[in-house]
Amino acid sequence: MQSTSNHDNDPPVVTIVNPTEGYFHFSGIKLFPTILNLLSDTMGFGGFRVVPVQVQVEDDTDPPEDINVYMYVKEDEQGNMTWNNNKNLFERKWIGPDLGVYTLNITAEDTGGNIEKYFLLYCNLSDRLCCLLSIHRNLCFDLDH
Repeated sequence: MQSTSNHDNDPPVVTIVNPTEGYFHFSGIKLFPTILNLLSDTMGFGGFRVVPVQVQVEDDTDPPEDINVYMYVKEDEQGNMTWNNNKNLFERKWIGPDLGVYTLNITAEDTGGNIEKYFLLYCNLSDRLCCLLSIHRNLCFDLDH
């Protein structure tokens, strides 16, 4: 007789819904597509006060409510993301970064201890230094390490 115990070895799948990659945002509101993504994956200013950072998380065994989702900026934990049952998304408002280029990291952990990390490069265009120095994405990425 075969064992019926489930062994969950697969991490959750994380998809960032907002900010939308390749778009410029104001307070989390998607405004228009960026022409070139040389600076970062997405750009904007005003943080995510009106429309929060939103992510979709799917797992092969756990329902979303049982998955722990955390948001980091650079290496600083911003806190847990909250499950929004009406939108079927995890959300977290974020006042926004200081001026510069930041790595937004969404980390999801299922009940089996499997962890998935999703990274998105966010550029706050209010920083003139960012706009002048970040001619290439790799340079921009190195600024926040």
